[in-house]
Amino acid sequence: MKLPLLLKQSTCALLAMFVFSDTALANLLISPTRVAFSDRERVQSITLINSGNETKSYRMGWEEKRVDENGNYVMLTDEEKQSFPIASPYLRFTPRQVTLGPGERQVVKVLARRKANMPEQEYRSHLLFTALPIDRSNDNRSPSKGMLMKLNLLMSYSVPVLLRNGEASIETQIEEVVINPVPEKPNMRQLLVKLSQKGNISSTGSLNAYYIPFGSNNSINVGTLNDFSFYNDSPTQTKELIWHTPIPENSKGSLTVVFEGKKEFSGQVLAQKEVTLQ
Repeated sequence: MKLPLLLKQSTCALLAMFVFSDTALANLLISPTRVAFSDRERVQSITLINSGNETKSYRMGWEEKRVDENGNYVMLTDEEKQSFPIASPYLRFTPRQVTLGPGERQVVKVLARRKANMPEQEYRSHLLFTALPIDRSNDNRSPSKGMLMKLNLLMSYSVPVLLRNGEASIETQIEEVVINPVPEKPNMRQLLVKLSQKGNISSTGSLNAYYIPFGSNNSINVGTLNDFSFYNDSPTQTKELIWHTPIPENSKGSLTVVFEGKKEFSGQVLAQKEVTLQ
């Protein structure tokens, strides 16, 4: 099951005379939303599609981020950049800015330029797409009385780009599954899944929880976390699964949580753990 990607939006405010918000990236489709170069790959493509009804421009650049112990992105400090395996020095992309009319698409090429003496590890940077303000200087709408303010929001979304150099190794485990009751919803649960990972590359996939009642062979998907990327910045992560399918109150059975690989890990079971509901 694949759920729609919810794009995170960062904003930069420009003040003038009328309150207005440009939701430019809401109409930009980006595919794929994660790029990984294997040891031998040299070129990858990202497709941009303007699904809106206005012409929009987007500027591209690099963003350097790490993952904290909660799995959240944090911008690298200048000091951290000195030791973090940043990929951008070994990557190039073209074009650097695009203008798309309604329904138009553009392919952005990302090229890897490895060096002979690069350490064998995984490098990561984030390709940032920033929507430029729409020129509304010829807008005929007349402002109402009183002092008004114009607010242009520069919307942005970044795509992680992974560059792997050398032989890849990875071992992922589900260490613990904590099942907490939800008092206001007796037939629902809160699932906290603690994972650990060893190796020199990151993994990506979906966490799914499958419930099997005692005496039955029917497996029911009751909890899901889609598009989970487990980066090796942090060796452990604890994630909460969304319990989307109720089960009968006070039911007994087994619950198996599976980390199912996606993208370059498609078709692989990266880790799984079974617990008992009773």
